[in-house]
Amino acid sequence: MWRKAAMLHAQEQDPKESCGLLVELAPDAVIYWPCENLANSGEEFSMDPLDFAAAEDSGTVLAVIHSHPGGSLNLSTMDEKGLRLSGLSWFILDPRSEQWSDEYHPPVRTTS
Repeated sequence: MWRKAAMLHAQEQDPKESCGLLVELAPDAVIYWPCENLANSGEEFSMDPLDFAAAEDSGTVLAVIHSHPGGSLNLSTMDEKGLRLSGLSWFILDPRSEQWSDEYHPPVRTTS
């Protein structure tokens, strides 16, 4: 169900990148939480921090989901940085082909 909601949001936002979160509200209740993209460019996203905070207040944030309209399902350089900094899994989708990336996992942090 959350994949369908994320795809619909991405299609509504096309050609701008959509962004949102995968949020666990309860053990058997995982939803897509649409967020506003504050970026001016159609080729990047900047998630509204108030949307992120509202999602955190409502449940456990599991993953970041955003779109690459008509583009690659691979992480961009900026996406790789966001993945590392967020500590969350990421998904990328293309609203035009309706395809999804595999789940990207943040790198495991080691202590020296």
